Amino acid sequence: MSLQFGNLPSWLAAVGIILTFWIAFKQISTERTYRTLRESQNELAIRSEQASKVATWIVSETGEKTIVAVRNGSDEPVYKAIVSVSSFQGAGPNPKYLKQDWNFRKFVPVVPPGTWYVDLGFIGRGMSFHPGLEIAFSDARGHPWVRDVFGSLSELQEDQFKYYGVNPPYAWIAVRSNP
Repeated sequence: MSLQFGNLPSWLAAVGIILTFWIAFKQISTERTYRTLRESQNELAIRSEQASKVATWIVSETGEKTIVAVRNGSDEPVYKAIVSVSSFQGAGPNPKYLKQDWNFRKFVPVVPPGTWYVDLGFIGRGMSFHPGLEIAFSDARGHPWVRDVFGSLSELQEDQFKYYGVNPPYAWIAVRSNP
């Protein structure tokens, strides 16, 4: 008794069917990966919509005053904002290590929509220090965010007070409508 392995056209048809299934499954897998990535990016864009419209910058430095602008370009307030001086260049403060140093940090309970101003007091300069600002806050849904001295926005895994390692009581101040 001899085994029959079929003819060449049958073998080619079988290999073709197997390759077709493999290509189809590979395409489905690739599409699923891209769809998951797109959904994740869309979710982040939706989640960060309000946070992406919050920024702060130095308006003026005169004598004992450093006036900073806090811009909330969204339609809703942001809450529990912490405006911190950071070193844009040179030897200067790093907000992560300031802890309870109120001289380089101000606490703002509510930042309404619009541009508002805060007096940080005297910052000083030295050793090529060029001040920049970092702002941490909670959006209207309570999600904590930080925008660093270079403008990069990041969602925090903990609230902004734990992120900076500061404890109450906080010296809350109100924002002003003019510098």
